[in-house]
Amino acid sequence: MEKPTIFFSHSSKDRDLILPIKEKIVDITGGVMTVFMSSDGQSIPLGRNWVGKIEEGLKNAQIMFIFVTPNSIKSDWIYFEAGFAYAKGIEVIPVGIGVHIGELKAPLNLLQGFDILSCDSLDNFISVINKRFDLSFKGKFNEVDYCQINNTKSFEKNDFDFSNIIKCGYIESSRIFSVAEIKKDSELFNSKVEKFFAEVKKYLDKNRIKYSFFAGELLVKGIKIIDFGEKEDIQDNRLIKIDHSIMLFIANHNFKESFELLINLLNFVGIQSMTLNLEINKSQYDCWSDLEQISSIVSEIEYLGYSQSSRYFKYKEKICWYVYDGYFYNRNQTALNIRFELKEINISDVIDFVQCLYISGIIYKLES
Repeated sequence: MEKPTIFFSHSSKDRDLILPIKEKIVDITGGVMTVFMSSDGQSIPLGRNWVGKIEEGLKNAQIMFIFVTPNSIKSDWIYFEAGFAYAKGIEVIPVGIGVHIGELKAPLNLLQGFDILSCDSLDNFISVINKRFDLSFKGKFNEVDYCQINNTKSFEKNDFDFSNIIKCGYIESSRIFSVAEIKKDSELFNSKVEKFFAEVKKYLDKNRIKYSFFAGELLVKGIKIIDFGEKEDIQDNRLIKIDHSIMLFIANHNFKESFELLINLLNFVGIQSMTLNLEINKSQYDCWSDLEQISSIVSEIEYLGYSQSSRYFKYKEKICWYVYDGYFYNRNQTALNIRFELKEINISDVIDFVQCLYISGIIYKLES
């Protein structure tokens, strides 16, 4: 039995704009249908008669999405494909990107379609597919998908590289154990640090994960946990000494595996929430830190809203964040300070968050 076929009618100049939509639909539908896109490098293999393959794709299609853009509207080709499909009884749906379909000429303006103006409007693709084929796919597009489409003219999809943007990640000891505990009882804090190391090693031994531990420094799969030893602090206007001051570092190489291990470690030792700093690689990228500048951007993007309970912004309902710009750990740096509940987040959320900041222009690439 042949798979149901969806046909994408578009200008070849819009390949990078349309391809993410195709890939998302294929991902949501689990590959149970064919999405024919002439410029994707797959629908028409090299050396094949492209006109014949397009005719074959049209012949098998049950739905045609016509992408109306400033590029495609200059060509008569989409009108030809639309007319051919309509005559064959194929459901033809105009999709406006940068062009309002209500302003189209006949016959396209006689067809019911939609403009891509928000993340929610992208879900019309899935709604149409479910209705046409009597299916019930529940997957949805997200804000990153919309940002990617909305900003394709200013960057290419493959331009995002998490490992180049983020130099490293780190967590301060005061973000692992509450400041109140440190101020209240330094001995209690010291015992918590010792217990933390013991529990981490217990988890690694239990799961047969190789690690190194020497002179207060533990290394495992891109994670470094350091006990800096004695630290001075001020309590009630008097100088006190705390025996331990620890930090966790995460390398950007294989960040996914390291982050997943870190979450497992922290869950094991009973930590429920975390504040992680993601340092920006300032040799290639920079990040807006002015609150008013960030505010002007997040106000236009649904998933990058405001936190009502603190100075943080938010990403979806999973991450609270702000940008730190200053001197820390022996150097000037800019970092994304992100706060989250461990049970509600995974590495994909973190990568999607950074990508959303990059696509929206909060993080930007330096001119070479």
